[in-house]
Amino acid sequence: MPQSDRLARVTATLEATLLRLQEVETERVRLASENAALRTYQDAGGISIDLVLENAALRGQVNELTEKLEVMHYRMTQMTRRLFGSSSERHHPDQQMLDEVMRQIRVENALVASDARADADATAVAAGDQPAADSDPGASPTPGQQQQEPKKKDKKKGRGRLTLPAHLPIEDRRIEVPESERLGPDGTPLPEVGAEITWKLDYLPAWFRRLRIIRPIYRTPFSDEARIIAPPLACVVPHGLPTDGTVAMVLVEKYDYHCPLYRQETKLERAGIDLSRATLMNWVRHGAEVLAPIQQAIGAAIRLSPVISLDDTWIDVLDPGAGETHVSRLWGYFAEDEFFCD
Repeated sequence: MPQSDRLARVTATLEATLLRLQEVETERVRLASENAALRTYQDAGGISIDLVLENAALRGQVNELTEKLEVMHYRMTQMTRRLFGSSSERHHPDQQMLDEVMRQIRVENALVASDARADADATAVAAGDQPAADSDPGASPTPGQQQQEPKKKDKKKGRGRLTLPAHLPIEDRRIEVPESERLGPDGTPLPEVGAEITWKLDYLPAWFRRLRIIRPIYRTPFSDEARIIAPPLACVVPHGLPTDGTVAMVLVEKYDYHCPLYRQETKLERAGIDLSRATLMNWVRHGAEVLAPIQQAIGAAIRLSPVISLDDTWIDVLDPGAGETHVSRLWGYFAEDEFFCD
């Protein structure tokens, strides 16, 4: 909805609220004058019970209308703040209808499910099948189906000592007693009668290697025949330095572990590898191009969902050559258990 239409809608609502407030104020003044007249009449020595009851009823109506107007004024204040307040995510008036739409969808799904169960039961009865015992609420349970008392929940126990996974490789490290302490009273070496084994979880830092790819060349010696050589490997970065595993590592570190490229640059420098941030960004670009078909397929599947959740996030993007940044939008689509960004 354009901003002008939103402003017109809010202005019209505010005008209606002001008119209602003026009507309530006029009613209050009228009741006050009537109340003063009644007091004058009472002081003069006479009063009618009908006038007292009518005055009390009118006072109750004024109080009820005043409470409703306060609620409307609060809602209008919140709506105006969401529409025109200083926030990166503006609120759309139609968003208030989302709860009602979701409730209707749940009711319709429940009705469809109940109709399907009713059709299935009708088909079973027409075929002569007896309904299941657990589907008849009035049927008495058989002796084998006596309801058992619910078991008490066991007290939650701690996990205890961690058991290391069996797929981890094993490396033995032997800690020997000094040779001078392994001698008996007569000076002879003591025999080994056993060993105490303790398991520890050890960590090895990530390591890199130089992968040398060798493609043999075949050709008849001293001839003009074309040489025979295996085609090069198909890589994410054509004619580039990294393997596909290295590009995948950079992508996972950046988007899954939230490790920006300048930190990855520092980590690589500690490992003795000099790679610039621009080179890493080039690898990320090639990886995104390869994953683009998967992203588009997920987006197409999400757009077919009956209900889609959206999120609008603005980010500053560098503008090459201008020496400044411009605002860009990042839209997130969510449906069921899938997420998609555009």
